[in-house]
Amino acid sequence: MAHGRSPHHVTSCEKCGVPRPDRAHHCKVCNACVMRMDHHCPWINNCVGIHNHKFFVQLVLYGAAAAAVGVLTSAPWLLFCFSAIRRDDGYAVEPGFSLGEGFSSNLVPFDLSVREAWAMVLDCALGLLVAVLLGLLAFGVVPNLFSNITTIEQNYPRNMNPFDQEGVMANMAQVFGSPGPDWLLPVSPWQPVCDGLVFPARGAPPLHGQAQGEALWHLWYTGGYKGRSPLSLSRPASLGSPPQMAGLSARASPWG
Repeated sequence: MAHGRSPHHVTSCEKCGVPRPDRAHHCKVCNACVMRMDHHCPWINNCVGIHNHKFFVQLVLYGAAAAAVGVLTSAPWLLFCFSAIRRDDGYAVEPGFSLGEGFSSNLVPFDLSVREAWAMVLDCALGLLVAVLLGLLAFGVVPNLFSNITTIEQNYPRNMNPFDQEGVMANMAQVFGSPGPDWLLPVSPWQPVCDGLVFPARGAPPLHGQAQGEALWHLWYTGGYKGRSPLSLSRPASLGSPPQMAGLSARASPWG
């Protein structure tokens, strides 16, 4: 049993002392092996793994979108407050827009204090900062999602990504489950396509039929699938029980 990275072969974690399936890694912060570990995120105080990867992607995308919408819709009020701070005479330029006249501006009394105006400016600045940071993070999260590769696996050579399904939708399904309305909802995938132990790879037969669960674990990691269809395979009695996974963490709770 190997200790390093060896796709489609059982490896052993030297710290946990348990068999470790493909794409699982030991997190030194959580002190546990995490199934399909992407990375440890200090902002959610948790590892991003197979059962909360979807929630993390939604957090990044929805958070960036919400912050951007908040800043854009606050832009007229931001200009209004800036104008009041610059004039400092109790009046401010109020921007306006109409389909007939286009953009316009009117000088109106400013009923708020300068302190409240600065609070509005600070609020917009924080919203812009969140939008930029989450937007930059999305530039790393989304390409990985489209390629079915984790942040850890980015450190490996590009030709060592056998999990790429050669299609954006198929790759996204590995994280979000089979396509459906639940892709947009912050819920666990209604129809997950992998169990965190065995992952479909290019050149291998699809994961269905009788070669599921424990038998598939043995067949896949011992190379028993080569040249044979999973539909023709049943669990051999001599294989016994699968390796114990007691030391693995699936990170089932998104933020726990």
